[in-house]
Amino acid sequence: MTSFYHQLPRFPEDDDFKDGKKKKQKRVAVTFNTEFPYPAPPIDFSFRNLSSFEGNVPDLDEEPRRHPTKIICRTNQGKYESTALKLCNNLFEKWKGFDSFIAKLLHHPEALYWLDLSFNFMYTIDSEILKFPQLKILYLHGNAIQTLSEVDKLSHLSQLQSLTLHGNALDEEKGYRLYVIKKVPNLRALDFSRVTKSEITSAQNFTVSLMLNGTRRGKQKRKTRSADL
Repeated sequence: MTSFYHQLPRFPEDDDFKDGKKKKQKRVAVTFNTEFPYPAPPIDFSFRNLSSFEGNVPDLDEEPRRHPTKIICRTNQGKYESTALKLCNNLFEKWKGFDSFIAKLLHHPEALYWLDLSFNFMYTIDSEILKFPQLKILYLHGNAIQTLSEVDKLSHLSQLQSLTLHGNALDEEKGYRLYVIKKVPNLRALDFSRVTKSEITSAQNFTVSLMLNGTRRGKQKRKTRSADL
């Protein structure tokens, strides 16, 4: 899948190309715009060994990774003019303090649109995520989320269109994909795979209670086998 910034529309200018060759791009400053609120690339704080959203995070005093052609503007208070955030490949386990963390980091936290928390150690999906109702893209793959019922909380994010959960223990549960599509009905893509019309139809007819009962029976059988051994 292409990066977030390249998913956004861009209209080439006349001087982008000269003599059939692409002109070298200059880095330009971008800010939040209410008419088109997603021009800035993600703020990239990946691979920083961050482990908590609470208190002061020393590594955030450093600049995020630079985008090759865009400069993300900051306010006088030091907050970033972006609605996208990369926190992947860190050491986060809990959501506590997440909303305050985002409020300190972004000038418009309520407009958070794209969040990458993949490859951390999160074992739940906390209700704090519901404080950001504009989320359309959420990456949670490669974490430690155990139970499918955690997905239920995402049903309140009516704008959510792209979600990843693969690489968590829950993706091994029977009926995983249909369960997620049923609980988050506006999804267009799950685990980087497009949600099809047939999947939407199947999800509408999907009986969650039977699936969960089957999952519990399967777990009980595994426990029984372990005890016998």
